[in-house]
Amino acid sequence: NAGTTARTGGVVVAGGGISRTCTVVQAGAAAAASTRYGVFVGLNQYSYIASDNWLNYCVSDAGDMRTNLVNHGGGWAASNTTLLVNSAGSKTAIRAALSNYAAKAVAGDVVVYYHSSHGGNDDLTLADVYLCAYDANYTEDELAADLLAFAAGVKVVVVIDACHSGGLFVETSALSLAEKEARRQAARNWDIATRVTVRMRNLRAVRLLADARGVARLLSPDEVGWMTACAYYQYSYEDESIGHGWFTYGLLNG
Repeated sequence: NAGTTARTGGVVVAGGGISRTCTVVQAGAAAAASTRYGVFVGLNQYSYIASDNWLNYCVSDAGDMRTNLVNHGGGWAASNTTLLVNSAGSKTAIRAALSNYAAKAVAGDVVVYYHSSHGGNDDLTLADVYLCAYDANYTEDELAADLLAFAAGVKVVVVIDACHSGGLFVETSALSLAEKEARRQAARNWDIATRVTVRMRNLRAVRLLADARGVARLLSPDEVGWMTACAYYQYSYEDESIGHGWFTYGLLNG
């Protein structure tokens, strides 16, 4: 596909790109006792999305993000990163990679999860948000569970270049369509960091009832940083003139 393409699961939208700004924090010198891990996912192709809706530059997005971290210091080593592109980026493989680093990472370590692909939400409510893996939707609830597998004290950074990515963790428990619509309207100007913090604290509270000691070992929402390409009702674009998604291009050149 030529020109500018939106990364939304379903219909590919062509047209002018969306101007976005972002702040990039440079990685400083790594603490000697800490380890950096990274999962980098880039999906141009999908087994369950028609080929005319495939993307062009998600693979280069993921590969270049990984290369930049490894080559620019800050304690990143290629051996502690996993690159999953196209058919290798199944939902099972993505979750397994996160689980692998959750089992290894200890307090003080840093984990980056970068994901460039289609993303989508519920067509009726715009509330139920997911990322596209190669073979299935990777839902917000599944991602929440995977993040909570990390130990307390691990610093996790989630970077998502996909349509509707700012909608991850919008609450989806309303029972009726009217209730979901009310939640959607109320969330249009939401602060993603605040919403994610509340969501994770609620999940921790549920687990507290079953295992009070175990909660102390769970990742705190304050230890998760988020960078997303757009709000949950917006599109994220890629363009042949830069060979990347615009959001990722800004990160790479920040």
